[in-house]
Amino acid sequence: MQTTLQRVTQLGCLLLASSMILHAGSEAEQASEWQDAALSRQDTAKALLKQAADLLEQAQQWRNKAFISDTERRRNLSNAGDDEFKAGEIEEAAALNFTKEAANWKRAAASLEMVSGAQDETRKARGHEASAHDHAENSLQRAVSNFEMAADAYGDENAGESSKGTGATSRADAVKRRLM
Repeated sequence: MQTTLQRVTQLGCLLLASSMILHAGSEAEQASEWQDAALSRQDTAKALLKQAADLLEQAQQWRNKAFISDTERRRNLSNAGDDEFKAGEIEEAAALNFTKEAANWKRAAASLEMVSGAQDETRKARGHEASAHDHAENSLQRAVSNFEMAADAYGDENAGESSKGTGATSRADAVKRRLM
């Protein structure tokens, strides 16, 4: 016959085990939510990359457009610079989304580490995290390039808009500092 202490101990062990099972279930649910959030950020970043690419294509069309007068050439280059500058801003926004995606994958991996048998999923989440960081850095590098192209388009020998050129150069420098 069991003593009261043995029964209480046994009951306590059962409660602890059921609590751990519930906790593991909630960790798996939480990991799933973080994964969904990461994928949402990734989708947003990819849509932004598409917008930036479209703007760069449009900027190239402005640069290649035939002109009759120097005034028209300057206007075309100013339009190209505007599109390149916007593309730089959009690349920065994409980088921010990739950075937040990486943070969400990191949280998902942390939740998955607490779920038994989820080592492969944890490794995959860590891989996605690293990939998102790489995408963020690549977007920032493209942003620098876009701002530098805009600065060139705005330059005195091109569009003749030195204040816009200075702004684009400053923005490129600020993004370069973020990359360091």
